[in-house]
Amino acid sequence: MTTATTAAGIGDIGGAVTDIFGAYGDMISAGAYEEAAALEKQAAALSAQDINLVAASTATQVAQTQRQINLALGGQEGAVAGAGFAESGTALWLQADSMRQGALAKSLIKTQGAITQQGYQIQELSEQSMAIQDTALAQQSKAGATGDIIGAGLSLAAAAVLLL
Repeated sequence: MTTATTAAGIGDIGGAVTDIFGAYGDMISAGAYEEAAALEKQAAALSAQDINLVAASTATQVAQTQRQINLALGGQEGAVAGAGFAESGTALWLQADSMRQGALAKSLIKTQGAITQQGYQIQELSEQSMAIQDTALAQQSKAGATGDIIGAGLSLAAAAVLLL
């Protein structure tokens, strides 16, 4: 056995050690990517819940606004009747204006609710996309670790051939 052969064998052993540590690092990375993917899936689920909460909140706000409209109209009708006036002219104009204002308020509430829901939908899709990406990165890291382990085995086999 020559010095060059011994040096090559020792170099192969060093390469095997490097591959083993590389595999260990790849497995740690895979675990971190899997953890990130799990958290992103949880965040996506929370965004989906937020969509439902916004829908319920918007419906409640619309119902409250409709109640306020009905109270205002009822108050106007009572004031007109209490004053002994007929429901005509200015009284009808006031009621129509109150209905328009109420319709505008409800429309604004619905629009804001839709905008907020869309924001949560975009957030949910983004979180789902990141979870998919991190899952793929975890799989790549595991494949890299497998390659490193195979490389370490081949390096050790080559060292054995050279040193024995």
